[in-house]
Amino acid sequence: MYYKGFNKDMTCKGFQYEEGKEYHEEEAIVCKKGFHACEYPLDCFNYYNPAESVFHEVELGEDAYGDGNDTKKCSKSIKVGARLDIAGIVKAAINYTRENCVDGKSAGNRSALSGGDRSALSGGDWSALSGGYQSALSGGYRSALSGGNRSALSGGYQSVLRGGEKCKYRGGMWSVFAAEIWNNGRIISIKTAVVDGESIKPDTWYQFDGKEFIKSNE
Repeated sequence: MYYKGFNKDMTCKGFQYEEGKEYHEEEAIVCKKGFHACEYPLDCFNYYNPAESVFHEVELGEDAYGDGNDTKKCSKSIKVGARLDIAGIVKAAINYTRENCVDGKSAGNRSALSGGDRSALSGGDWSALSGGYQSALSGGYRSALSGGNRSALSGGYQSVLRGGEKCKYRGGMWSVFAAEIWNNGRIISIKTAVVDGESIKPDTWYQFDGKEFIKSNE
Protein backbone atom coordinates (compact mmCIF):
# COMPACT_ATOMS: atom_id res chain seq x y z
CA MET A 1 0.00 0.00 0.00
CA TYR A 2 1.12 3.54 -0.82
CA TYR A 3 -0.12 6.98 0.19
CA LYS A 4 -0.45 10.13 -1.89
CA GLY A 5 -1.26 13.78 -1.26
CA PHE A 6 -3.42 15.96 -3.50
CA ASN A 7 -4.70 19.50 -3.56
CA LYS A 8 -8.16 19.72 -2.03
CA ASP A 9 -9.70 19.58 -5.52
CA MET A 10 -7.90 16.24 -6.11
CA THR A 11 -5.36 17.73 -8.52
CA CYS A 12 -1.60 17.16 -8.42
CA LYS A 13 0.81 19.06 -10.65
CA GLY A 14 -2.14 20.16 -12.78
CA PHE A 15 -3.45 16.61 -13.30
CA GLN A 16 -7.02 15.85 -12.21
CA TYR A 17 -7.58 12.62 -10.25
CA GLU A 18 -10.72 10.86 -9.03
CA GLU A 19 -11.17 8.33 -6.25
CA GLY A 20 -11.53 4.80 -7.62
CA LYS A 21 -9.98 5.63 -11.00
CA GLU A 22 -6.81 4.13 -12.50
CA TYR A 23 -4.31 6.09 -14.59
CA HIS A 24 -1.36 5.21 -16.83
CA GLU A 25 1.59 6.99 -18.45
CA GLU A 26 4.27 5.91 -20.92
CA GLU A 27 7.28 6.73 -18.71
CA ALA A 28 8.15 6.82 -15.01
CA ILE A 29 11.05 9.06 -13.93
CA VAL A 30 11.30 10.13 -10.29
CA CYS A 31 10.25 13.79 -9.82
CA LYS A 32 9.77 14.23 -13.59
CA LYS A 33 7.29 11.78 -15.13
CA GLY A 34 4.87 9.14 -13.96
CA PHE A 35 2.86 8.83 -10.75
CA HIS A 36 4.35 9.31 -7.31
CA ALA A 37 3.32 8.07 -3.87
CA CYS A 38 4.96 7.25 -0.53
CA GLU A 39 5.20 4.02 1.46
CA TYR A 40 5.45 5.89 4.79
CA PRO A 41 2.32 8.05 5.11
CA LEU A 42 3.98 11.04 6.80
CA ASP A 43 6.45 11.37 3.91
CA CYS A 44 3.51 12.85 2.00
CA PHE A 45 3.86 15.93 4.24
CA ASN A 46 7.22 16.62 2.56
CA TYR A 47 5.29 17.44 -0.61
CA TYR A 48 1.82 18.48 0.54
CA ASN A 49 0.99 20.68 3.52
CA PRO A 50 -1.55 18.71 5.60
CA ALA A 51 -3.56 21.88 6.30
CA GLU A 52 -4.13 22.49 2.60
CA SER A 53 -4.30 18.96 1.18
CA VAL A 54 -6.13 15.65 1.14
CA PHE A 55 -4.54 12.21 1.32
CA HIS A 56 -5.51 8.85 -0.18
CA GLU A 57 -4.42 5.26 -0.18
CA VAL A 58 -3.18 4.36 -3.65
CA GLU A 59 -1.78 1.40 -5.55
CA LEU A 60 1.27 1.74 -7.77
CA GLY A 61 2.36 -0.65 -10.50
CA GLU A 62 4.98 -3.37 -10.05
CA ASP A 63 7.52 -1.10 -11.76
CA ALA A 64 7.49 1.33 -8.78
CA TYR A 65 10.96 2.55 -7.74
CA GLY A 66 12.52 5.40 -5.77
CA ASP A 67 15.71 7.41 -5.47
CA GLY A 68 16.34 6.59 -1.80
CA ASN A 69 15.78 10.10 -0.42
CA ASP A 70 12.61 8.97 1.38
CA THR A 71 9.93 6.34 0.74
CA LYS A 72 8.53 8.11 -2.33
CA LYS A 73 8.21 5.80 -5.35
CA CYS A 74 7.43 6.43 -9.01
CA SER A 75 5.40 4.22 -11.37
CA LYS A 76 3.76 4.24 -14.80
CA SER A 77 0.40 3.43 -13.23
CA ILE A 78 -1.66 4.38 -10.19
CA LYS A 79 -5.08 3.52 -8.77
CA VAL A 80 -6.60 5.98 -6.30
CA GLY A 81 -8.16 4.39 -3.24
CA ALA A 82 -9.94 5.64 -0.15
CA ARG A 83 -9.37 9.04 1.40
CA LEU A 84 -7.71 9.15 4.82
CA ASP A 85 -8.15 11.77 7.51
CA ILE A 86 -5.23 12.58 9.81
CA ALA A 87 -6.36 9.91 12.30
CA GLY A 88 -6.23 7.37 9.49
CA ILE A 89 -2.76 8.52 8.53
CA VAL A 90 -1.69 8.12 12.18
CA LYS A 91 -2.91 4.52 12.21
CA ALA A 92 -1.21 3.75 8.90
CA ALA A 93 2.07 5.33 10.03
CA ILE A 94 2.09 3.35 13.30
CA ASN A 95 1.40 0.12 11.41
CA TYR A 96 4.16 0.85 8.90
CA THR A 97 6.70 1.54 11.65
CA ARG A 98 5.78 -1.58 13.61
CA GLU A 99 6.01 -3.76 10.51
CA ASN A 100 9.55 -2.48 9.90
CA CYS A 101 10.78 -2.93 13.48
CA VAL A 102 12.54 -5.81 15.21
CA ASP A 103 10.45 -7.26 18.04
CA GLY A 104 12.18 -7.45 21.39
CA LYS A 105 15.19 -5.38 20.44
CA SER A 106 16.22 -3.44 23.54
CA ALA A 107 17.63 -0.26 22.00
CA GLY A 108 18.86 1.37 18.81
CA ASN A 109 17.21 1.95 15.44
CA ARG A 110 14.04 0.05 14.47
CA SER A 111 13.44 -1.06 18.07
CA ALA A 112 10.09 -2.54 19.05
CA LEU A 113 9.66 -2.04 22.80
CA SER A 114 6.62 -2.54 25.00
CA GLY A 115 6.28 -1.80 28.70
CA GLY A 116 3.64 -1.64 31.42
CA ASP A 117 2.62 1.23 33.67
CA ARG A 118 5.30 3.85 34.45
CA SER A 119 7.63 2.46 31.77
CA ALA A 120 10.64 4.48 30.63
CA LEU A 121 11.47 3.41 27.08
CA SER A 122 13.94 4.96 24.66
CA GLY A 123 14.56 3.88 21.09
CA GLY A 124 16.42 5.13 18.05
CA ASP A 125 15.11 6.03 14.60
CA TRP A 126 12.06 4.14 13.28
CA SER A 127 11.28 2.80 16.79
CA ALA A 128 7.85 1.56 17.88
CA LEU A 129 7.42 2.13 21.62
CA SER A 130 4.35 1.29 23.65
CA GLY A 131 3.84 1.95 27.36
CA GLY A 132 1.05 2.05 29.92
CA TYR A 133 -0.07 4.64 32.47
CA GLN A 134 2.47 7.42 33.22
CA SER A 135 5.05 6.10 30.76
CA ALA A 136 7.96 8.15 29.45
CA LEU A 137 8.63 7.26 25.82
CA SER A 138 11.36 8.78 23.69
CA GLY A 139 12.11 7.88 20.08
CA GLY A 140 14.13 9.25 17.20
CA TYR A 141 13.35 10.04 13.56
CA ARG A 142 10.01 8.59 12.37
CA SER A 143 9.20 6.83 15.63
CA ALA A 144 5.74 5.58 16.60
CA LEU A 145 4.98 6.15 20.29
CA SER A 146 1.84 5.03 22.09
CA GLY A 147 1.34 5.78 25.79
CA GLY A 148 -1.39 5.46 28.40
CA ASN A 149 -2.90 8.22 30.50
CA ARG A 150 -0.48 10.87 31.83
CA SER A 151 2.38 9.66 29.64
CA ALA A 152 5.14 11.87 28.22
CA LEU A 153 5.83 11.19 24.54
CA SER A 154 8.80 12.65 22.70
CA GLY A 155 9.69 11.87 19.10
CA GLY A 156 11.92 13.14 16.32
CA TYR A 157 11.15 14.29 12.79
CA GLN A 158 7.94 12.80 11.30
CA SER A 159 7.05 10.79 14.39
CA VAL A 160 3.58 9.68 15.47
CA LEU A 161 2.66 10.22 19.14
CA ARG A 162 -0.59 8.71 20.39
CA GLY A 163 -1.63 9.15 24.01
CA GLY A 164 -4.48 8.79 26.46
CA GLU A 165 -5.80 11.43 28.82
CA LYS A 166 -3.56 14.18 30.21
CA CYS A 167 -0.49 13.21 28.16
CA LYS A 168 2.36 15.46 27.10
CA TYR A 169 3.59 15.51 23.51
CA ARG A 170 6.80 16.77 21.89
CA GLY A 171 7.70 16.07 18.28
CA GLY A 172 9.99 17.10 15.48
CA MET A 173 8.78 18.81 12.31
CA TRP A 174 5.83 17.10 10.57
CA SER A 175 5.15 14.83 13.52
CA VAL A 176 1.53 14.08 14.41
CA PHE A 177 -0.05 14.21 17.89
CA ALA A 178 -3.10 12.01 18.48
CA ALA A 179 -5.00 12.40 21.75
CA GLU A 180 -7.59 9.77 22.61
CA ILE A 181 -10.91 11.00 23.99
CA TRP A 182 -12.68 8.47 26.21
CA ASN A 183 -16.22 8.13 27.55
CA ASN A 184 -17.48 5.29 29.75
CA GLY A 185 -14.39 3.23 29.12
CA ARG A 186 -14.46 3.58 25.33
CA ILE A 187 -12.55 5.71 22.83
CA ILE A 188 -15.14 7.97 21.22
CA SER A 189 -12.80 10.09 19.09
CA ILE A 190 -9.20 11.05 18.44
CA LYS A 191 -8.05 14.66 18.25
CA THR A 192 -5.00 15.20 16.04
CA ALA A 193 -2.53 17.98 15.34
CA VAL A 194 0.46 18.28 13.02
CA VAL A 195 3.75 19.88 13.99
CA ASP A 196 3.78 22.41 11.15
CA GLY A 197 6.14 24.97 12.69
CA GLU A 198 3.33 27.53 12.98
CA SER A 199 0.34 26.45 15.05
CA ILE A 200 2.38 23.65 16.64
CA LYS A 201 6.10 24.24 17.15
CA PRO A 202 8.71 21.47 16.86
CA ASP A 203 10.61 20.28 19.95
CA THR A 204 8.09 21.94 22.28
CA TRP A 205 5.93 20.24 24.92
CA TYR A 206 2.14 20.34 24.42
CA GLN A 207 -0.90 19.01 26.26
CA PHE A 208 -4.43 18.42 25.04
CA ASP A 209 -6.89 20.43 27.13
CA GLY A 210 -10.00 18.66 25.86
CA LYS A 211 -10.44 20.99 22.89
CA GLU A 212 -6.99 21.70 21.45
CA PHE A 213 -3.28 21.22 21.97
CA ILE A 214 -1.73 23.96 24.10
CA LYS A 215 1.83 24.53 25.27
CA SER A 216 2.53 22.68 28.46
CA ASN A 217 3.38 24.65 31.60
CA GLU A 218 4.60 21.58 33.48
